[in-house]
Amino acid sequence: MQSPQMVRQKGKLPVLLSHASLLAALSYAACGLWTLWQVPVVIFVTHALIDFVKAKSGKSGAVAFLVDQGAHGLVIALLAGAAAGLTQAPPSWVELLGPWYLKALVILSGAVACIRMGGYLIGAAVRPLQQKLLDLKSGPAQGSPDAGMIIGQLERALIFILTLTGQTAGIGFLIAAKSILRFGEAQDPAQRMEAEYIIIGTLMSFGWGILISYLTAVLLQQV
Repeated sequence: MQSPQMVRQKGKLPVLLSHASLLAALSYAACGLWTLWQVPVVIFVTHALIDFVKAKSGKSGAVAFLVDQGAHGLVIALLAGAAAGLTQAPPSWVELLGPWYLKALVILSGAVACIRMGGYLIGAAVRPLQQKLLDLKSGPAQGSPDAGMIIGQLERALIFILTLTGQTAGIGFLIAAKSILRFGEAQDPAQRMEAEYIIIGTLMSFGWGILISYLTAVLLQQV
C-alpha cells in the first residue's frame, strides 16, 4: 500500500505518518471490531515506529526485510490475541458474511504474501548477485529492467492458483517451461554467471511461492 517513492522517503515524518494512518484505517476496517478503538491506535503507533527505525538504520537487505515484516506480524498476532480477550462479540463482517469472509481474508493475505512480498524478499536476496553481474558486464544492460520482477510475480501467481485448485502437478510443467526458455543462456560460457543468477532467483521464487501457497491452503481448512 505504498509507492517506491514513499519507501525511499519513509524517513520523512509526513510520509511515515500518512503510510501508518492508511495501514491503521485498513486494519480497523478489515477486522470489523468497531468498539475496539485500540486496534487502529496500536497499529498506527507500532507501524510508524518500526518503519522509522528501519528507515534510520539504512538496512535494505533480505534480513532487514524479514526482521521488519516479522516485527509487524508479531504486533498483529499479539493485538489479535488481546482483542479476542477484550470482546466476546464476533467481528461485524463475520456476522454478516460468515466464514466466507475469513476465507476471503486468508486467500487475499496469502496472495499478497506469495506474489508481492515474495518479490521484495527475493529481490533483496539476489541484489548482491545482480550487482556483481552488472559489474562484470561491459555493455549496457539488456532487456526491460522490470521484466524479471513481472515474470516472478506471474509465476508465483500461477503457483498460488495451481496449489489452491489442487493442480500442483502443473507446477512441474511451469518449472520445465521456464528451464527450456533459459536453456540457450546456459550454453554460452560468457553468460554463465547470468544463468546462475537466473537459476538462483527462479528457485527462490518457486520455493517461496510453494511454501506460502501450501500454508494458505492449510489455513483455509481451519476457517
